[in-house]
Amino acid sequence: FPSHDSLTDKIYRNLELYDNNQRTIDIKPKKFLTFNRTPKHHRVGFVAELLRRNLVDNAYVSSYINGTAEQGCDFGSFRVHHEGLARKFPKYYTQIKETLDQNEDVFPLTLTLDKNKDDHDISEELYLFNESYFGISTETKFFHDNYQSEVELLEDLSLDCNFFTEKTWKFVTAKQPFMVLGFTNSLARLRELGYKTFHPYIDESYDLIEDDEERLMAIVDEIERLCNQSDEEWLEFQKHTNVIAEHNFNVLKDVR
Repeated sequence: FPSHDSLTDKIYRNLELYDNNQRTIDIKPKKFLTFNRTPKHHRVGFVAELLRRNLVDNAYVSSYINGTAEQGCDFGSFRVHHEGLARKFPKYYTQIKETLDQNEDVFPLTLTLDKNKDDHDISEELYLFNESYFGISTETKFFHDNYQSEVELLEDLSLDCNFFTEKTWKFVTAKQPFMVLGFTNSLARLRELGYKTFHPYIDESYDLIEDDEERLMAIVDEIERLCNQSDEEWLEFQKHTNVIAEHNFNVLKDVR
């Protein structure tokens, strides 16, 4: 179970800046934001599904597959991930592979990568949050433990648990509504810590799904539904979710 002990002073380095950040209710240039710098298997599968459904062009999406050492993200070709993807996605591997093969030339998907930058500091990235309606935190821990070999164990290095990193706290700090591509019951754990989540404005039933592949697909289903909302629906969405996001920021601020 997560606690706020994992939060460091880095989260609060620009707290005054974030406190003064006011999300306006307006039509945004992009629908959503998601950072996927390190290509763990669930992030690769997630970005592949976004591409397959043509959701990337209308979003801020990073994924540093095929990145270079000069960029600080020498993760190699996505082909090096195929063996792991086949193990983690036995039902959906074929369509993931086909999508990646068809879109190899689009990678790496870059936003504001700075290899010398503190991952907790979003002061130079606030515009990405403010110019999109919601975010997806692709957390470190996603898959249930089902190790068949030492290789799989070394790829994960974390037991079944809900584990929150800067990936989630970034969205709280930026006062942006978000979904969590994480372990089952992630949102329930956040609520136990005093945060509010975004149901019914976001369908959060995905959080209860035990099957990892189906949980990922349910998240993308909801992203796709949200992306099809009208401008009027987005304005109404912001009226309600901005209040929740402000509450969450204040909970995080009071932890200190």
